[in-house]
Amino acid sequence: MLREYITVNEESVCEIIVKKSRFIATIKKVKTVSQATNVIKKIREIYKDATHNTYAYIVNDGSVYQKYSDDGEPKGTAGIPIVAILSHHKLENVVVVVTRYFGGTKLGVGGLTRAYSKATTNVLEQVTIVKISKCVKVALSCSYQLVGKIQNSLKENNININNSQFLEKVTFFITVKASKANQIEKELIDLTSNHCEFKIIEEVYIEME
Repeated sequence: MLREYITVNEESVCEIIVKKSRFIATIKKVKTVSQATNVIKKIREIYKDATHNTYAYIVNDGSVYQKYSDDGEPKGTAGIPIVAILSHHKLENVVVVVTRYFGGTKLGVGGLTRAYSKATTNVLEQVTIVKISKCVKVALSCSYQLVGKIQNSLKENNININNSQFLEKVTFFITVKASKANQIEKELIDLTSNHCEFKIIEEVYIEME
């Protein structure tokens, strides 16, 4: 089911060292639980010699499903801190795996929690958080005499023209946020004294920073 949500738009990896232990955090966008489990499986294969491969994911494909694992670390020191950070940023359809190579010094419960939290925060800072927003594709038609006014108005509203058609009338194909469509339509109708046609042709969901 299509809907709006916040996620990340890319995959990233970062590493931190805490008392000689290596923490390697990997973040990736997913759309299903199956994709999330496949990412975790792949990371475990890449770092199969690691001491731990902890993880957390939040997936919403119609209903919210989240899961996390400490993968042998003391209970509550890895999976919960990771999922808590994802939840704090209201992220969905995202998986984070934090791999640990033990460095010989025990960190304790507090130290582990801080380390897994820092690794997750750091990798999150490397990606762009985006909102998947509901938009509409619009066919905007007007006479040649109104082209300048229409173009200036679209520019002022930071709306790009995706395509143009020049026949008896000029038709601009644009994409606008669904929540602003009525406002944009009213502005253009007023601007042209009701001499333009604003026709919604499709609903789409688009990544927006």
